[in-house]
Amino acid sequence: MRRTSILLLLMGVMAVTSRAPLWAEEEGHGAAEKPKPKQSGPPEESEEKSGGEATPYMALPTFIIPVIQDRQLVTAYSIDITVEATSKEIMPELFIFRPRIIDALFTDMYSVFCLVWSPDTRVLLKDLKVRLLRVTQKVAGKKRVRSVLIQSFGEQLDRKGA
Repeated sequence: MRRTSILLLLMGVMAVTSRAPLWAEEEGHGAAEKPKPKQSGPPEESEEKSGGEATPYMALPTFIIPVIQDRQLVTAYSIDITVEATSKEIMPELFIFRPRIIDALFTDMYSVFCLVWSPDTRVLLKDLKVRLLRVTQKVAGKKRVRSVLIQSFGEQLDRKGA
């Protein structure tokens, strides 16, 4: 159990610091699906039109948030997030803030999940999205960030004790 806890914690840290998403599951602990690599270079514009202009998005690496209580790993959350910029002209400025955005989001989610988690915890994605937007806008500014999009959200429980 202790090795698994340390491994998941390290995977979470590596996922946040790596340029490509890092997600690995041990055999028998769920379906291992390799997500598509996310961009690490300059951002690209989406094909989706909003008001006649292409709206730019900045994908972030997969966040793996371990929930540790009483020095035990109780669960881990996997979250894919994309940041929507206010305009395509802002993308170069927004991309400069990418490392700080990743750090702020990981730190915030880690502290919140560790403080409020209990066995009957249900994460309300609408509330999480509002919180992530507020953190991202605090780092990069409201003039640069329009929205934070949650692309996927999953929880991995250790069912050995259950």
